[in-house]
Amino acid sequence: MTHQEHDAGFLTLSNLLSLARIPLGVVFLATPDPNWLAVIILAAAATDALDGFIARVSGTQSHIGLVLDPLCDKVFVLFALTAFLSRGDLSGAGFMLLILRDLYAGGSYLAGRLVGLVIPFRPPDMFRCSCCLSAWSRSFRSSTTATAPCEETGASRRPDTPRDDPRAAVVR
Repeated sequence: MTHQEHDAGFLTLSNLLSLARIPLGVVFLATPDPNWLAVIILAAAATDALDGFIARVSGTQSHIGLVLDPLCDKVFVLFALTAFLSRGDLSGAGFMLLILRDLYAGGSYLAGRLVGLVIPFRPPDMFRCSCCLSAWSRSFRSSTTATAPCEETGASRRPDTPRDDPRAAVVR
C-alpha cells in the first residue's frame, strides 16, 4: 500500500474471497469424490488468484487483507492435508512435515508483518498453480488403480513409479 491509499476495511470483496477458502476447506474435508475435490481445489485457486487482483484493481487493498490472504491459504491447506491424512493418502510424518513447514512460513510472515517488515517475495503464479495441481493429482491417484504399459516388456506398471523400479511391475 502506498501513502495515498486508504485502508478499505474488513468487508471488501477481496477479503470475502479470501475468507471463502475456509468453508471450501471444510467441504474438501467432507467430500470423498475426487471429481468434487478437483472442483473445490479449482474454486480455492480461483479465489486465491482473484482476491489480490480485485483489491488492486478496485483500490480496496487493506492491511487486514495482506494478513487474511495467506492466513486463509494456510487454513485451506490444513483442511486439505487433514483430508489426505484421514483417507490414508498422506503419512503422519508427511502431514507433520507439511504442517510444520506452513506454520514456519506463515508464522514468519505474520511476525514480519506485525513488526512492519515488508517481505517482498511472492511465489510466481505458476508455482501456486503447480501446488494446486499436485494436490489435485494426489486426490485422483488415490482413487484410481490405473496402470501404464511398460514400453520394454509390455507389462503394466504403476504410472507414478519409474520404469526401472522393481515395485512398478504389476502382474499381467
